[in-house]
Amino acid sequence: MILRREQDNFEQACVFVLFDYIAFKFTRFLLLHQKGDSFEQVNVGQGTFENRGGEDIMKVNGCNNGLEELRPGEARRFVQILPDNLHKALIPGERYRLIWQGEEIFMWDWGTKRDWVGKELKSQAARESKLPRLILPASAGVEFTVKEESEPWPGRAEYEAEFGFSAANSREADWLLEQNPPRSPSPISPSQRV
Repeated sequence: MILRREQDNFEQACVFVLFDYIAFKFTRFLLLHQKGDSFEQVNVGQGTFENRGGEDIMKVNGCNNGLEELRPGEARRFVQILPDNLHKALIPGERYRLIWQGEEIFMWDWGTKRDWVGKELKSQAARESKLPRLILPASAGVEFTVKEESEPWPGRAEYEAEFGFSAANSREADWLLEQNPPRSPSPISPSQRV
């Protein structure tokens, strides 16, 4: 996901929190399943995200995970993990389109991260004076074909039962990397070094 702040009439930076469970009231992904030449909407229900509490107030310490800053004209690239309800709806070998439908970011304010260190950043619900709405607009989406792992992780079922679907996905990715570690370059002999 690329978040871009257009040039605007405000020269100030803005800070915002981009955690699914804090930033967004609802998950706004639309999953479409390709059927021939057309796409049909997949009913995926509501996604679940780990809720770590403190949703209305963030004490800014300068290193807060999920706290972002954008100046006019700047852009940031983010990688989002899909909610488990979307993962579970996918069928291997089938083609899909995933569309972000847009959402309001509820925790933001003017200033830089440095300006906010030691202060409390509040959600719109917790603020006394309201700010203009900050919208993360909809996207055209991305199309993909689902592929099933050729060798499933042997401990997946037990791990998922204990820690949940998303944690099992992360652990399985680690396991796959252990099975096929990246190759290291061959050592360079002293005579070849510059």
